[in-house]
Amino acid sequence: MRTPRSYLYLALLCCASTVVAAPSELTFDHVASEISGVLTCQFSATSRPTYEGEGRLYGCVAGDQQTAKVFVNEQGSTGTIKDITVMWNDWTEGTIHADKKDALVMLGMVVGKYVPEKKKEIINLFAKKKGKKLETENFHIEYTFTKGPAIDERLITLTPKR
Repeated sequence: MRTPRSYLYLALLCCASTVVAAPSELTFDHVASEISGVLTCQFSATSRPTYEGEGRLYGCVAGDQQTAKVFVNEQGSTGTIKDITVMWNDWTEGTIHADKKDALVMLGMVVGKYVPEKKKEIINLFAKKKGKKLETENFHIEYTFTKGPAIDERLITLTPKR
């Protein structure tokens, strides 16, 4: 059985990248394809816009309990990225901390690819129970933590600066 420390180590090692694309170069199709090519998703799909003027949504769901997720939102119908979100629904009852490894690997891949200079800080932040905002040259980063009765929701959202 892996310890929480070894999961953190896996996340820090996962998918490091030395080439960071500028936000203007991040197309929805490219980012969705890149994520689906690197992560093992139990389910992945791209949904069409629900309303005129909205963008597409790509989702990747992982883990035995399907609690680790990555979403890519398109900015309107422009083909550019609105944001990239890593979500972990951290169960606090039943199968406690289900899919933690999967969530950390997803997080490591996303932040390693798009904000590698903040990777260690963001991965450490993901364990905290208090939200925080960070900035890089190319992204606004927001961590939110929402305490629920049986599930704690942890979200990291990367929003390209325009």
